[in-house]
Amino acid sequence: MIEIKNLKKKYTNNQILNELNYTLKDEIYVLYGKNGVGKTTLMNLLTGIESPDSGEIKNESGLSSLYLEAVGIGMSDMSIRDNIKLLYWLYGERCTDEILELLSETLYSKEQLDTEYALASLGMKLKVGLSLLYAAKEWGLIVLDETLSGIDPQSKKVILEQLKTKKCPVIIVSHNFDNINSYKKIELTKEGIVNQ
Repeated sequence: MIEIKNLKKKYTNNQILNELNYTLKDEIYVLYGKNGVGKTTLMNLLTGIESPDSGEIKNESGLSSLYLEAVGIGMSDMSIRDNIKLLYWLYGERCTDEILELLSETLYSKEQLDTEYALASLGMKLKVGLSLLYAAKEWGLIVLDETLSGIDPQSKKVILEQLKTKKCPVIIVSHNFDNINSYKKIELTKEGIVNQ
């Protein structure tokens, strides 16, 4: 669970978040709102990328966050498989043969895993980061900031099922609600977070 209390963030003369209060429970949320309302700023604050001007964010778990955006993570001269192994290593996780086999049955074909990253589609590149959802690591928060927008419908369905197994708040930032209608929708407005 994450508690947001009296959170404020301002850039020069532009007040982005003002006295924001909300409690994120260990469930999946779909966050939406108009452009410029502060969704990415809020995600940066929740994951510790930025600090608030005032207020506090209490993450009871004390665990690190996984924050993925709508850009791929990878080295262009390496295969998808080797990029996944490298990413796991960077996060202190072991990418076992079992995980790679599972990924080849769910998110990739065996041929796609051997594709050079530079030649891969956007969806294949995005799934490199999403492969961390299969790691043994426990997260305090998972944020997918438009990450699912570039993923094919079948892979999106598989990823959403995997997210259901996580014991932490999951925030999916999206303007597209295909396949994610059944989750708790919250809207960020200038007045705060509104449950839908």
